[in-house]
Amino acid sequence: MSKVHRGWVSVPVLMLVIVFGMLMVRYQTSLQSNELWRTQQKLSRENTIWHESYVLLSFMSASVSLCSDFCPPESGHWTKNNTSVGHVWLQKQRVNHLAVERWCVTRDQQRIRCWWIHDDGRYSTSVLNH
Repeated sequence: MSKVHRGWVSVPVLMLVIVFGMLMVRYQTSLQSNELWRTQQKLSRENTIWHESYVLLSFMSASVSLCSDFCPPESGHWTKNNTSVGHVWLQKQRVNHLAVERWCVTRDQQRIRCWWIHDDGRYSTSVLNH
């Protein structure tokens, strides 16, 4: 008489499924860790830029400015960004016919630092007191 070993086939299959599931969880954790690291690096670079802008605004005096007719403090779309030393406000404007993007940043709505960022990578900067 032969004995039927029911369940012995399902144990190896069950173990295979468990091991495969553990490998998938480990792989997913690795992907999430890499994505988190990339995101932190990106935020770190952005925070460095904001921090430098904030510090420069603290020490710069106004001069004849490229900011004229751009970025009035009372109008436009200003975006608040927090830095390790405070907050700054940013406004971007695209000037297509000049192939430039205009960035303005302020922390007190009185002094505004402005950049002309050309599509070819060149830029110029100035400061304006309102």
